[in-house]
Amino acid sequence: MQKHLAEGQRLALLVAKWQALTGVAAMLIVWVFIGQAAGLGLMAGVLSILLGSLAMAQLSLGGGIQPAGRVYSRFWLGLCLKWLIVGLVLFLSFRMKALAPLAIAAGVILALVVFPLVAMSGGKVKREH
Repeated sequence: MQKHLAEGQRLALLVAKWQALTGVAAMLIVWVFIGQAAGLGLMAGVLSILLGSLAMAQLSLGGGIQPAGRVYSRFWLGLCLKWLIVGLVLFLSFRMKALAPLAIAAGVILALVVFPLVAMSGGKVKREH
């Protein structure tokens, strides 16, 4: 069981790394070709998902081996915390007049698309029979 928790933590950090790298690369491209407001807005959208996912991973996977009820509770609390952070960062981002709203939304979509792509490519868990 400990092996699966470690694998989950490794996958969460791998996804976060790729979300950050993709976000920075996309931000630079958008900044150069469209403008500063769009580039920063895109990165704000990526950061909302990135910070929320890291908080969820820490809360959900950081407790070690526990009874099933506690694991289930930690998972749902982590999920709620993730979307609370995402909502808060997006609310603050949309309130800033210097950021492009469409770019913020594009950043959220970019970060959400990166997650399953990384999970499918690097998230193989070997089953023990």
